Amino acid sequence: MEKAQISMEFLFSLGLIFLIFLFMLVIISEKQSDIRNSKVTLGKLSECQRIANIITSLASSNDGASIEIKTNYYINIAPSGAIFANNEDSSNNEVVCTYISNPLDLKLNGQIRLQKKDGAVSAF
Repeated sequence: MEKAQISMEFLFSLGLIFLIFLFMLVIISEKQSDIRNSKVTLGKLSECQRIANIITSLASSNDGASIEIKTNYYINIAPSGAIFANNEDSSNNEVVCTYISNPLDLKLNGQIRLQKKDGAVSAF
């Protein structure tokens, strides 16, 4: 055997190690994608609950109380008492939470002011 030759066993071992690392890379990238999706979902849920708490506390406060809401998400407040939060203006992967107040029908992205007037919460 000459010095410049590489044995078949060495090439097979090197290929097997490369395959194992490639398999681990695929698994790690899938897990990172799952973690990213979870962070996005938790962010939407947190924003949804924040807005629900604001509406509910405004509904239980005195007339004349008002609050300004600013959000980076697309928020759809339905008269049924549901709030839908999403990063884009679509219904894919939206998060739903509920509020306790008079029925509201609002869509917001950015900034809106809510006020309690005559016993009801409304936007202005």
